[in-house]
Amino acid sequence: NPASVAVSCLDTDNLKKELGTILEACRKNRCHADLVLKDISTICHNPENLIEWEKTAMEMAARF
Repeated sequence: NPASVAVSCLDTDNLKKELGTILEACRKNRCHADLVLKDISTICHNPENLIEWEKTAMEMAARF
């Protein structure tokens, strides 16, 4: 959800919950997925949000 990075402070708990739901559905249905954050038009002047999103997504994907 691109809205998750359009905030002053990234809510990593919510991000992990959202990504966990997606990754669990992929595992359950035995399908591959690409995690893509697209359609972002603002990051609330905080590029760290994108870095943290990528770090969190990569860590979670590595565990699945």
